[in-house]
Amino acid sequence: MNRRPGSGYLRYRPAPRGAFDSARSLLLLALASLLAVVPSMLVADTRQVNLGLVACAVLAGFWMALYRDRVPALLVDIVDAVAFLVISVSLLEAWEVPGAMFASLWYRSLGASTRGLVVRVLLYSAVMIAGALTHGLGPVASTGPTRSVVALVLSVVPFWSVTAFVAGRLGRVLAEHDAVAAIGALETDLRAALIDEEDESTLSMWSRASWRALSEVVPGLRIALAERRRGEWVVVTTVGTWARPPVTLDARLVDQVPPLAATVGARELDVTPALDRAAGATCRWGSVELPDRSAVSRLMVGVPRGAGDGMVAAVAGTLSRSELVAQHLRDHLALGVQARRDELTGMSNRVGFFEVLTGHEDRDVRLSLVFLDLDGFKAVNDTYGHGVGDEVLRQTAARLVDACPAGTTCARLGGDEFAVLLTGADLETVRRVGGAIEAAISAPMTTSIGELRIGCSWGVACLAGGGDDTTGLLARADAAMYEMKRAHWATGEHDRRH
Repeated sequence: MNRRPGSGYLRYRPAPRGAFDSARSLLLLALASLLAVVPSMLVADTRQVNLGLVACAVLAGFWMALYRDRVPALLVDIVDAVAFLVISVSLLEAWEVPGAMFASLWYRSLGASTRGLVVRVLLYSAVMIAGALTHGLGPVASTGPTRSVVALVLSVVPFWSVTAFVAGRLGRVLAEHDAVAAIGALETDLRAALIDEEDESTLSMWSRASWRALSEVVPGLRIALAERRRGEWVVVTTVGTWARPPVTLDARLVDQVPPLAATVGARELDVTPALDRAAGATCRWGSVELPDRSAVSRLMVGVPRGAGDGMVAAVAGTLSRSELVAQHLRDHLALGVQARRDELTGMSNRVGFFEVLTGHEDRDVRLSLVFLDLDGFKAVNDTYGHGVGDEVLRQTAARLVDACPAGTTCARLGGDEFAVLLTGADLETVRRVGGAIEAAISAPMTTSIGELRIGCSWGVACLAGGGDDTTGLLARADAAMYEMKRAHWATGEHDRRH
C-alpha cells in the first residue's frame, strides 16, 4: 500500500472470487444452454440454421464481454432480444425457445434493478411469443397455434418473473455482502496506515483519501464535508459524483438530517431534496459528526437508495471509527509534543533534547554541545519574584534561538539551564555560536519592572561521530561551563553585571 496520501493510495479491491463473482459463474450455465440448442438446429436443417449458429456465437461473445464489464447492460438486452428471435426461428419446436432462454435469464437478472428486471422479462416474453407465432404459422405448426401460444405464455411468463425477481434479489444480497467485506478490509488497511503516522498535518489527508477509497468500494456514495462559518455551513470537500456540488448548506437542513447510523431500520424522511438535486440521484442521507470539531464540522453522507441496512451500517461505522482513530492519534501526538516541550519557553525540554541526542548515536556525524547557565538569575527571582523570572527565561529562550544557526536543536533542560546541539560544526564555529549566545543574553532585557541585565556561562563538548557514546557529552560540556563560571566570579564580572 502506498504510504503517501494521494491519488490511488489506500485503494481496496474485493477478491476476484467474492460471493457475487462466484454467483456470476452462471455464465457457464447460460453458455451451456446455447450449446444445447445447436443439435436441434442441425436436426431442423432449415434455411435459418446458419443464422441461428451466428446468433449463438454473437450471444456468447456479448455475455463474456458483459462479464468483464466491457459493454453496457442495455446493449446486451437488445442483442439478447434479436439473437433469441433468430434462434427461435432456427429451432424445430416452439417449446425449445424458453428452454434456451431460462439460463440466460438467471445470469442476466443476477443483481439487476427492479426496472431492469421488468424490461428483461418483457423483452424475453416478446421474443418467446414472436418465436411461437412464427412456428405456429409455419409448416411445422400443430393445430390451434393461438391456443398453444396463450398456454405457453401463461405457463412460462409467471415462472420467468419469479425467477428474475429471485435472481435480482440474490445478486443484490451477495453484492452487498462483498461490499461490506470490502469496507471492513478498507477500514483495517486505514488503521494499519494511521497507526504508524507521526505527522499530525497528514492525518486529515489520510481521512479524505479514505473517503475517496470508500466511494470506490460503494459506487454511488456521496460525501460532503461541511464546516460552520459565520452562521452558515460551507462545503469544503466533496467525494463521489455530484451533479452540482453544493457550496453552502442551509442550517435547518443540516440540523434535520439524522445521524447515518440512526437511519438503519428507520423510516426514511423526505427532508433532503436539495441534497438529491445536488447529487443528481436519490440517496439515503445521514450525517456523521467529526470528533475533533463536532460543533463546527460535519459529514453529509448519501448512500445509494438501493443499498440495504447492512451497507448503510458498514459505511456509518467505518466513517465514525476511522475519524475516532484519527482523532485519537491527533490527541496522542499532541500529548507526545507536550511531553517533549517546555511549557514556559516553547523549546524542547530535557526529554525531547535527549531523544534528539540519542538519535544521533548511530550516525556518522560530528556533534557539538553548548551548555549554558544564567548568571544572576536566582537574584532576579529572589528580588522581583517568579513572574519577572519567567519573563527573563522567555526572553532568554528567544534570544538563544535567534543567535543559533538554522537547524540547531535548542532546549531548556530545567531552571536556568539551556543546551544547544549542533551537527557537523567544527570547534571554532561552535565557540563563535557560544560567544554570540553570550552577547545576546547579556544585552539589557525589558521587563514589567523595568530594564534588567543578566549574564551567562557556557561550555562546549564535541564528539567526532562514527558511533561515539553521547552519554558523557553533556557532563563534559557542564564541566567546561563551570570553569567559565568560576572565571566570571574570579574576575568580579558577575558582581559588575548586577
